[in-house]
Amino acid sequence: MWFMLQKVVWKNHCKLFERLNMFFDETLIDNSLADSSFNGKHALITAGPTIEELDPVRYLSNRSSR
Repeated sequence: MWFMLQKVVWKNHCKLFERLNMFFDETLIDNSLADSSFNGKHALITAGPTIEELDPVRYLSNRSSR
């Protein structure tokens, strides 16, 4: 069950990244937005905890990322 849920969560994270990437690509391509408030800005997007699966039952996780 967890594996199936993890697939759904990962798929939605990928969709979010794709939408953000499209937004910023369009902003950079459109010359009329040269004076955009995003100009010269950097963004760090985090997507949740870091989990490394050892086997179907066990995993390693970083406490600070949960």
